[in-house]
Amino acid sequence: MDSLKQRLLDYYSLSLEDYARMTREPSFDFIPRIDDHPSVKRALSRIEEAMERKEKIIVYGDYDTDGIMATSIVYRSFLKRKKPVSFFIPSRYKDGYGLNLENAKKIAGGGYKLVILVDNGVSCFDEVSYLLSQGIDTIIIDHHSLPEALPPSYAIIHPETLHYGEAPVSAGYLSFLFSVAMLKEVDPYLLTLGALSTISDLMPIKAHNREIVRLCLRHIRKLGFPQILSLTGATRIDERVLSMDVIPVINAVGRMDLGTKANRLIHYFGDDFSEASEAIAVWMKENNAARKEATIKAEEKLRVEEDEPGICAIGTLPEGLNGLLANRLMDRYEKPTAIFSPAKADPGLYVGSIRSKNGFSVLELEQECADLIEKGGGHLHAGGLSIKKGNYGEFRERFLSYSASHPFVKEEVKAIPILESETNMETFRLIRELAPFGMDYPEPVFSLSSIAPARLAYTRDGRFLSFDLKTGARLFSFSFGKEDFDSRLPSYSFLGTLQLNEWKGTTRINFMCEVEGQISPTKK
Repeated sequence: MDSLKQRLLDYYSLSLEDYARMTREPSFDFIPRIDDHPSVKRALSRIEEAMERKEKIIVYGDYDTDGIMATSIVYRSFLKRKKPVSFFIPSRYKDGYGLNLENAKKIAGGGYKLVILVDNGVSCFDEVSYLLSQGIDTIIIDHHSLPEALPPSYAIIHPETLHYGEAPVSAGYLSFLFSVAMLKEVDPYLLTLGALSTISDLMPIKAHNREIVRLCLRHIRKLGFPQILSLTGATRIDERVLSMDVIPVINAVGRMDLGTKANRLIHYFGDDFSEASEAIAVWMKENNAARKEATIKAEEKLRVEEDEPGICAIGTLPEGLNGLLANRLMDRYEKPTAIFSPAKADPGLYVGSIRSKNGFSVLELEQECADLIEKGGGHLHAGGLSIKKGNYGEFRERFLSYSASHPFVKEEVKAIPILESETNMETFRLIRELAPFGMDYPEPVFSLSSIAPARLAYTRDGRFLSFDLKTGARLFSFSFGKEDFDSRLPSYSFLGTLQLNEWKGTTRINFMCEVEGQISPTKK
């Protein structure tokens, strides 16, 4: 068997040159800049003019983590220039996504002369046109798909118009690059916020995206930003902690709040950390706990017809939580799932979220149901839509029909053979050299073979597999318990990832048997 390092390189199809490049010291020098692009220079010139004239400026963002980070970055950049500006995060339920005409009129009535739209704007043709008619300029920093007709903005900063890099980027990433041009320096904290948005918006972790996340993790370890650390109890911060602990706390505010309390988050991330910040952190975590409880209760109340090919139901959650519930149900029942709830803004509509996996295209389904959908969009395996309440029955029938003809296609998980003697800290460190992991660059999955049933042990209630390996590492699973194993079989093989577990001052390696697809133990 090849060395473990070679097995890892083969797994990712990397050469030794690739390995050397990926494990070199992270540096901002490896990230392409946008300072000299004409649209960036034009935007900066307009900002300088506005500051010199003491014009009123407002930053208008979005309620998800990417929008919060992008708004916070631009807001804090002005503070660093000692030029405070206003900001606004719209309500998911009252305002919807992006600048709407009602808020554009409020901005005009507020005497603003410059609006900076972040994580939205390229689809706001009418709203930007209205602002222009009122003598108000706009600067757009956005990464969403460009329409055929661009709004008449003073300057548009977008990955496609910039011809930027080899991988798509988040609005927070773009806002950070804009801050570098605006401040003429690289602020480690603003970089960290840009990286957080990269992870939250599921940007592919390669090229410049990978570099900014590597820099972010190094800055957090060295500088310990309290805005990040206060949202997690973890002592060791990596991309998994940011993804599983920090980002859900931020997203929960926009999902749970029916008003505009998400604006508190801009003070939290944009201002210096203070006692007020500590109070906001507590509130954010309490809000996330309420979100979890509400989702669990809604799942318990929902009746699922197990003999149907998919799940399509009307739930009791606010529409901002439908996607989370749909994802939970999809993973639990391994079926395409669509969850709806009454629209807050229009009592005649249901607003829903669809989640799927390989074999089921949300985009194709939406095309087939276009005559029933008032508004829709999304990606291959995730989408959002609104339908008239009277069309729900017909939509449900078509959804279940499409589900029956497009079942999930399970893909064989690619795994690296690993010896039991290799389940140790040295292997974990070797894996982390290739980190961070994320979208389009997952953690390596390992195959551990020849484990005799007599060695298997479980938690006290028998629900979870949990036993020590010969190296002192622990093999653990939240998916498999005592009832899943047959002691008469000669041996089992396990698929899993190596994770570092820190608990009550002790550190050990866990071989976690939790991989996408819920791969069962197999007979050798």
